[in-house]
Order: sequence, then structure tokens, then C-alpha cells
Amino acid sequence: MSTKDISRSAVEGGRYNYNKYERNESHRHERARTKTWLDQVRFDDEAAEASSPVPRNKVGKGFTDNLGPCYGWLASHCGERWDDVRSLLSRTFDTRRLSAWHIVNQHMLTEVEDSGVAQPFFTFRTCRFWVDDEGLLQDRGKRHYRRSVKAEYTGPSEAAVLAYADGRKVTSGLYNGSVLYWALPDAGKWEPCKAFRGRCSIHKDNHRYIETTSKWALERYTSPGFRGIAKGDWWRTYSVEHFVETTWRTHKKLTKSEIKWWETISYEIRSLVAIYR
Repeated sequence: MSTKDISRSAVEGGRYNYNKYERNESHRHERARTKTWLDQVRFDDEAAEASSPVPRNKVGKGFTDNLGPCYGWLASHCGERWDDVRSLLSRTFDTRRLSAWHIVNQHMLTEVEDSGVAQPFFTFRTCRFWVDDEGLLQDRGKRHYRRSVKAEYTGPSEAAVLAYADGRKVTSGLYNGSVLYWALPDAGKWEPCKAFRGRCSIHKDNHRYIETTSKWALERYTSPGFRGIAKGDWWRTYSVEHFVETTWRTHKKLTKSEIKWWETISYEIRSLVAIYR
């Protein structure tokens, strides 16, 4: 529901979808256990007095708050004296209102290390902002908070990776995804088409039908004197195959030095020489 209070709309986002699912599940199990308990003690007064329904499972609170505007405001004042920033924060937000008090004291000040405010939640992680020895507000950057800022890439270039691969691909093991192999190209071949309702990415001209009629059906429906329900080959069955121009076969494992080299490559460049299973 929209509201005219922009500060509240920008922060409060309700519960995570999975947290909603967990709470609904806990209530559903509680109703089922209560119904079972009522069926057991319906005609037994002593058992009803001596027992009680099993309480529902405890589910914690998980909020999906949009804290970007709050941290953006603090980041815009980095390099200034923290006392001045704290004073401006008090003048900007009227903490006499509950929503503003919640934003300032439970979202913004708790994200500033050495701000003089207790941090009751998530004390095990590093705060994004801190106050240095000179009393200035400093920012560690988003990458220390949500890992959303990309670090400068220092790995091998795209041309170097393609030159080293030399037409090969890197693929993971079929049963052990942690093992990496080199894959070599093979000639094209026919493979079973598992597309839903004919929605295959391969052109229709590269498809063919293979008869899969059982031997029993051939002997039965082609025997002399058999009278079918209707004319035609309604009893025959077929499977669809499509032609894949290039396939890949596993060649050999990557060496330890090649694995270290692979780990230094960015995901964008990996996608050019990788086969994901």
C-alpha cells in the first residue's frame, strides 16, 4: 500500500517471502496438532485436564527493508566531522515520530561503528561506516556490506583465455561438479528431443521421427485376419530426435596450475569457454 511518507515507504518492506511461508507453515501445523489433540480428549476429561495442545514452532522475524536511501544519505556526508553529521541527522529526522526514530536509531546509527549507540542486532559483522581517530565519518564501501561493488579485475584477458583454450571447453564432472575437465568437440549426432509441445530451439528441418513400436504390437496388428478398431497405423509409436551439429566429449582433468588459472578468470570470460551442466 502506498503512503505519502516517503521515508517510511523507502525503508519498510515487510517480511521476506520465505519468512511468510515459514509462519504460515507453523500455523498450519499448530492447527493440525490442535485438531488431533481435541479428537483424543473429546471424551476423556482427565486427559484434557492433564495435557495441552503442542505449541506451534517458533519462527523468527525476517524483514526485507530497503535501506539504500539511509546508507546513501550517510555515504554523502563521508569525510565530514561525525558530530556535525549527527547533529544534521537529528535536525533532518524528527525522532519524536516512531517511524523516524526506528530509521535513525535502529538502521542508521547502528551501521556507524563507534557512534556511541549500542548495536543490538548483527554484532558479529563489520559495520559499513566508522568514525576515525580524527572524528571524521568514513565509508568502507558497499562491498564490505553486501558485496555489490565489483572489485577491479586483474585476471587474464579474454584474448589470452581463448588462445590458451584453443577450441576446448571447460566442463564439470557429471556426478562430481567440483571436478573440472577439458572437453573436445565431436562431430554432430542425433539426440532425443525432449522439447515440450515441439518448442525446440533447433530448427524443425533438423528433426526426424524414429519408430518405437514394440515387437508385440507389430506381430499382433500385422497378423493375417486381424480386425483393427479403425483403419490406418494408429497403433504405431514414434520418438522425435534432433541433430546437434557440435557435441563435446570429456578429455582430461584440469591440472592444479590450470585450476588456479581458472579461478582467476572473471565469470563473464568463463562463460565463453565453459559448458554448464
